[in-house]
Amino acid sequence: EPEDAFFIFEHWFQKNVLDNSFKKILPIGQNLNFDRAFIEEWVGWDEVPGKDGKCDPEYNFSQEFFEWRKMRDTKLVAEYLNDLAWFNNEKFPFPKTSLGALASRFGIKKDGAHDALFDTMMTGKVYRRFCSLRISMLDFGAVDED
Repeated sequence: EPEDAFFIFEHWFQKNVLDNSFKKILPIGQNLNFDRAFIEEWVGWDEVPGKDGKCDPEYNFSQEFFEWRKMRDTKLVAEYLNDLAWFNNEKFPFPKTSLGALASRFGIKKDGAHDALFDTMMTGKVYRRFCSLRISMLDFGAVDED
């Protein structure tokens, strides 16, 4: 049940994140804005009055756990690298930016795709592969400020 899953998550967070002096989780995902809406709905919107006695309908409790401003999205990374290639008149390195296409491009096994846990693990592998790309491979060129 969603409530049970949240209780387990909250317990894990307090034990593994807060107890290690970290403040929040840096979300990493594939097309994360889509999943973020589900996470926010799962965690819940503010229904508890603050110090002023009012509830803030814009506040979501997921902000207590996740550093949304710093989220990393593998789909956006691939699209950014495609933009760099386009800018430099080069072939797109990632013509398709779905999770399955990115996994294939990096030679990551896709058996079990579209199972939530498997997709999460596959996304982590794709993100690690992006992080292992050598910056020297990217030609940023001169910046024209005119």
